Amino acid sequence: MKVILDALWCGQGMAHMVRVFRDEAADPATTAADWLCLFDLGAGGLGESKKALGVTPPVHFIIEQLKMQQKAGRRPTIELLLISHQDNDHWSLLSELNERIIAEKLDVLVERMLACGTEWLESSEEGVQAFFNRARNWRWWQTMFSSFQIADRIEPVTWVGDMQVLMLVTNVASKDTGKVSKTTGKKMKLDIVRNCSSAMVMLQIGRYAFTLPGDATWETLGAFKNMMANWPQNPLAYSYATSVPHHGAYRTIYQGKRAGGLSNLIWFTDYTQPYQIFASAGFENTHKHPHEIILTTFGKFTEQVAQFEPHPLVVYTTKFMLRRDVKANKYTTVLNLTSPVQSCNWIFSLTPTTAGTGRQLFEAGIPGLLSAPALSEIDLHDQIDAVEEEEDEDVIDMVTQDMFAIRQEADFPIPRSPVQWFETPLPLGSPAQPQLRAADPEPRVHAPRPSAGNAAASSRRRAPTRRVRPD
Repeated sequence: MKVILDALWCGQGMAHMVRVFRDEAADPATTAADWLCLFDLGAGGLGESKKALGVTPPVHFIIEQLKMQQKAGRRPTIELLLISHQDNDHWSLLSELNERIIAEKLDVLVERMLACGTEWLESSEEGVQAFFNRARNWRWWQTMFSSFQIADRIEPVTWVGDMQVLMLVTNVASKDTGKVSKTTGKKMKLDIVRNCSSAMVMLQIGRYAFTLPGDATWETLGAFKNMMANWPQNPLAYSYATSVPHHGAYRTIYQGKRAGGLSNLIWFTDYTQPYQIFASAGFENTHKHPHEIILTTFGKFTEQVAQFEPHPLVVYTTKFMLRRDVKANKYTTVLNLTSPVQSCNWIFSLTPTTAGTGRQLFEAGIPGLLSAPALSEIDLHDQIDAVEEEEDEDVIDMVTQDMFAIRQEADFPIPRSPVQWFETPLPLGSPAQPQLRAADPEPRVHAPRPSAGNAAASSRRRAPTRRVRPD
């Protein structure tokens, strides 16, 4: 099996597509996924992009995946659509996606839809209703839940092929209830309450996983920490790639000096040991995402072995800063601070024998205006063939056949960015795992794992027992 996590550039928002293939040798550029999943689909600051292109890049990408399923003779299906909480930068593109589905005359089925988090506004509920109408099964999560709430018993939310969908925790109640603070005299923020209730999801493939914590706050992490204290051993799979909680926000992760500072984030980092981290945020956003302190803290385990080539990182300190040629496995969706703005999708892949990380770049003439991929790889090949027949072959410079790297001329009609891909071969006979770090005395999958109480004291883990899907 091959599982690909697409962390899609969506401005100041969050959008993740997961493509699952039965065949680990499947070429995702030309093969329709056996299962498609969406975990959040929201954006901020892409109005100019939609105006210029007629569609936002994340929606276009998803439509192309659905069309590939239809082209393969199957009904286009989203196996699982999960919205982590009610903030519109996590669901606002659903209406556009529904419009494009109708315009393309696609008969799309949503097999299962889950809406998590508390304090949903009526307007927000209406914003996601179209997809509830498409869903065969759906649920509004009303109460706190975790797949790990009973020690020594894991309760998956669902399975997608051989991929387990696990809820680390959702619907955590915040103490920030909107009442007036006795300390400051100010009314506490409702957005904190909503972010605290965000779903934290883990997608487990054998002994490895992708982790999507949504807009989790220090309280969310603290609730999960308290729950895992009941487990004698850490049951979590190794996190190959993890989204930085709440876009890398400092305000909602720092709990105050007297209350413990970043202690909950430090615990979560030590407990999950993310090998790669990525933060989705908009160009020079007013939220100051992602903060360098958060990326530095959460990136503790990203610096020993480079999974990708040296790359730029945009972070906030007292202002936005560009860190050049970063070797650690830390990534941001914005890559520069000048015009044209450069941004990208980050792509992560796991099979039983390989682990890969890829990047697809976009160029922006003005902030938010992207030269986005306009075609699927199948249609791209068809048009390239047509262009080569009619025009000078110098228009297209195929750098490598596998990467579809294209040198663009001003009059070339297909806006396209190269996909840069770095793949790590894995030891034969072992489950998918990243390259072993120099400090590891033995393979990570055989090492003991810390419990919640002593996570910071150990950096080794024992892989969980593979659980078989019941018939």
